[in-house]
Amino acid sequence: MRLTPNRSASWQDTKWLMLIFAVAVFTIAIGWALVGVWVILPFAGVEVVLLIFIMYQVSRSTYRWETIDIAPHTIHFCTRHRTLTFTRPSAHIEFTEDENDWRLPTVSLVDGEQRIVLGEFLNLEDRALLKETLGNEGIMVCRNHWWKT
Repeated sequence: MRLTPNRSASWQDTKWLMLIFAVAVFTIAIGWALVGVWVILPFAGVEVVLLIFIMYQVSRSTYRWETIDIAPHTIHFCTRHRTLTFTRPSAHIEFTEDENDWRLPTVSLVDGEQRIVLGEFLNLEDRALLKETLGNEGIMVCRNHWWKT
C-alpha cells in the first residue's frame, strides 16, 4: 500500500498561483513607485520571494510518500530516504491517542528491534483507515486507549 498526503493543488496550479500573486504585488508596488514611493519596491521583492519559497516548500511536502509491503513473513517499509524490514510474527501496530484529543493519533509499526511512525502527514480519517487496513491484514493493533470505541 502507498501512503501519500492529501494534495489540493498540483505543482502546475501552485506555479500559476505564485505568478498571480507576484503580478498583483508588483503591480501595486510599481503603482506606488510611479507616484514617488519607490522605497516599496525592495519590500515587494522580498515579499514575493518569501511567498514563492513558502509555497514551493508546502507543495514539495505534499509529494512525500511511504510504501508498506506486507509479505507472509516480513513487512517492508520504504520512503524516498529510508527502507526498513520488520519481521511479521513479532510486528504490531501501536495506535497512540492523545489524552485530551489535542493532537492526532500516531500509528507506529513496531517489532522487537525497531519502530517507525507511519503516515505522519495523514489526516485523522486517513490514520484511522490505515490502522483498520493494517489490522485487516492480520497485523495486531495495540491501542493506548483500548476502552474507547
